[in-house]
Amino acid sequence: LETVKKNPARHTVYLAAIYTGLRRAELEALEWGDVMLGAVSPYLAVRASTTKNGKDSDIPLHPILIEALRKLKPAKAKPIDRVLEVPSIEEYREDLQQAEIVYLDERGNKADFHALRKTYGTLMQIAGVNPRTAQELMRHSDIKLTTQIYTDANLLPKVAAIHSLPDINFALHTATPNMAKCGNLSPALSQTQEGTNPLSTNGMGVLGAMSLEMSQGENGAGGGTRTHTDFSAGF
Repeated sequence: LETVKKNPARHTVYLAAIYTGLRRAELEALEWGDVMLGAVSPYLAVRASTTKNGKDSDIPLHPILIEALRKLKPAKAKPIDRVLEVPSIEEYREDLQQAEIVYLDERGNKADFHALRKTYGTLMQIAGVNPRTAQELMRHSDIKLTTQIYTDANLLPKVAAIHSLPDINFALHTATPNMAKCGNLSPALSQTQEGTNPLSTNGMGVLGAMSLEMSQGENGAGGGTRTHTDFSAGF
């Protein structure tokens, strides 16, 4: 993107590929009549005649792409005028070379134009977009395509995910009455020190009460004896 910044038309093509996930042919078919920049939430009204699955699709636009399209749109653009000039394979490879991006890496991965669609899918996973929403935005019939094929697992924030897990060193000996209702806690937790967890004893008490209510709901009103794993004993 940085290397083609001086070419607004080419720059917008890559922004559109990255922020919409549209395929090469779908980008080439875009007309200004498909670009709804005047809507409250601007979007692309992609026509069924141009999509791979043969269905109409409304694709929301990222603010960066909205700005780029507004700058690119000619003052006298007609609804049937094409929006983008998608680079040829040769031009695309030249852009990669200029950006010092290898087309084929040592693992056999290709940085072809379609890889930008995988970038789109991976960015949504990194941003925490719900998988079902990501599937809809990518227009996949199978969610496995979205979460596996079109997600680069090497770029997922695995370290951040582990660091986001809560501290389980609760200060249990100052338990609230709600916690007392939960029954005996595991020895490992009952020996922890006071004040070592930012979730606080009160927070744990709420969890304990929730667990108790869930257990009573499953074993009481329904008339059955369904087994329930209590949060306080789950560790």
